[in-house]
Amino acid sequence: MRARHFPALPVTVVLLPLSLLAAAARLRCEEPRGAAALAEGILEQIEGREGERFWASVDRLEALGKEALPALRAALKSARERGRLACATVLLEAEDAEAHGEALDVLQGLAKGAAAKEVRSAALEVYGENGDPDEVLKVLEGLLDETIDPAVLIPLCRTLWDVDKVARARDKLVDLLASKDLEVKREAALALAEIGYAEGEVREVLRALTRSPTPAGRRAEALERIVKLERQLDRSLEKGETLPEGTDPAKLVKIKEQRIRELEDRLERAAKGGAAAERTPADQLFEEIILQVQKNYVDESKTDRKRLLLSAIRGMVRGLDEFSQYMDSDDTKSFRESISGEYPGIGAQVNKLPGGPLEIVKAVYGGPAYKAGILSGDRVLEVDDVRTEDQEIDAIVPKLRGPAGSKVTLRVHRRGWSEPRTFTI
Repeated sequence: MRARHFPALPVTVVLLPLSLLAAAARLRCEEPRGAAALAEGILEQIEGREGERFWASVDRLEALGKEALPALRAALKSARERGRLACATVLLEAEDAEAHGEALDVLQGLAKGAAAKEVRSAALEVYGENGDPDEVLKVLEGLLDETIDPAVLIPLCRTLWDVDKVARARDKLVDLLASKDLEVKREAALALAEIGYAEGEVREVLRALTRSPTPAGRRAEALERIVKLERQLDRSLEKGETLPEGTDPAKLVKIKEQRIRELEDRLERAAKGGAAAERTPADQLFEEIILQVQKNYVDESKTDRKRLLLSAIRGMVRGLDEFSQYMDSDDTKSFRESISGEYPGIGAQVNKLPGGPLEIVKAVYGGPAYKAGILSGDRVLEVDDVRTEDQEIDAIVPKLRGPAGSKVTLRVHRRGWSEPRTFTI
């Protein structure tokens, strides 16, 4: 099962004892009814479990295999909220279209009205990730205006943004950023950073939160690392660095986005898990190598743990591809100095495929394009009445820059619109 990411019910990766795995295997092979009985036993205990213990129980249910599925389908109707959430989550992975549909119906019901906030929040995200996008948008947008509690509203907004970049959802997160409740303010900032808006006040909240030795603090630290990598990429774009000849930008972007998602998931699990985070054989090998280097290398001045870790990080990031590198404090200082001057523009990263329109990769949070309502994924058909399909990107970009205070008119098409719309920025 894919790793889960829910703010109220943190993720854990559980290494089941071999005895339990063997018992589950015997139940699957020798006594199908035993698997169902074991599933019922887990469900009896699950209502009293929260956070990592809850999701560990979900993993145990999945480990029971196909023989437990009939019991889980029956429990969709009879179990209490946490039990229904657990059953629905497991059944989504079953190769049974009918069971999959039943699970989505249950998740939709929990997302609309579960009594427990953490159950409702988790159901929102599982439903948003696995449901039909059009149906999910219809259901969740209907909940957006009637949901007030930040504990539910924040995951709802993040899910809507993940499904189809719903601008109203992002704006509500921005509104929550002004909350006097420090916990709400922090969660809103974390959510905005996770959907790609980590500038201004969001960045300030993240930096303050990284000093907190809590799961939220470790989550903020992980996001800070990703923001630094994104800024390093921005710096490369500012220098005019280009892709190697023959590279397909669209494919490269998809590959990089997948890598970033995988990095985010791993950092998130490590941040939330703390001391109980997953420890793999590779982690143990890494620690053993550090120990052996410190013990045997001739020059002790080069075996400081921090120095070794930084070297490992540089090598890890460099190993991704030729465009990636780690930014240390000196790099960060240099980067900040390079962007401290004026740089008039609409505040957006753009891309263009041959023969196609200009595309908005990202509207910078708080920038002119962002304030005008431009979203990531928008297609700019015209810039000041000139078709972008007929031009190279190098000819278009200067029109989107300075001088400060001037205006530029964009003709924009967005998914779901019947006709393009005009924006003056």
